[in-house]
Amino acid sequence: MKHFYQINSSLIPITILLWFTFWGGMIAQTVLGIVQVAMSVSIMVHFKKLSKSIQILFTVYVILTISIIMLYRQIGNNGHGGIEHMFLFIIVTLLLAFFHLYITYKIKNYE
Repeated sequence: MKHFYQINSSLIPITILLWFTFWGGMIAQTVLGIVQVAMSVSIMVHFKKLSKSIQILFTVYVILTISIIMLYRQIGNNGHGGIEHMFLFIIVTLLLAFFHLYITYKIKNYE
C-alpha cells in the first residue's frame, strides 16, 4: 500500500492536464476512478491494520463516494442531466480523487 500515494500523485496531475482536451480528461478521470477503486479494495482488505484516524478518513470517503453515486443516479433518473451532471462528474469526483490522494498519503506515512 506504500506505492498507492505515488500512483495517485502521478495520475491526478495527468488527469487535470488532460481535462484541457475535454475528451482526454473524461477518459483519464475514468481510468483514475478505476485505479482508485482497485486501491480502495486493497485498503478495505487491510482495514484493520490501519490507524484509527485513517480508518475514519477511509470510512468517510466510502460514505461520500456512495452518496455521490446515488445523487448522480438520481439526477440522471430525473432527466436533469445538464449542468448538474457535468459539475458532479468533473468537479466533485475530482475532489473525491484528491481526498483519496490524502488518504493514501496518510497511509504512506503510517507504514
